[in-house]
Amino acid sequence: MNEEYLENSTNEAIVETQEESEEDDEVIFKLFVNGEIVSWAKTLLYSYLKEIHTAVGEKRKGYSRKLLSHIEKIARAHGATTMKVYYADAWSDEATVFFRRMGYGISPVENGASRFLETNKKL
Repeated sequence: MNEEYLENSTNEAIVETQEESEEDDEVIFKLFVNGEIVSWAKTLLYSYLKEIHTAVGEKRKGYSRKLLSHIEKIARAHGATTMKVYYADAWSDEATVFFRRMGYGISPVENGASRFLETNKKL
């Protein structure tokens, strides 16, 4: 397991790990505040966001925005020019608003009974 730890003076830290999984290129990011995980995300090859979450009691505090901004910065450093997201939370208003505010273009996609948001952003 490869782990990188970024900390700042407000008792916030972002930990990046690459763990063995079915998908070798999966990277996990966790945002800690005062030692507790408040937001986490998974990417593939730094330029494909598989998922991003914030703990229920920590929503609306900017943690997902901070984490996604960090992931985008790391993606650029690894040569990515676009961040793609295929968000399975069926056109969730919360997800739509979040990704739009983060500068992502959003396209609803229907696949049978499933609904997805396909988003991307130039880095």
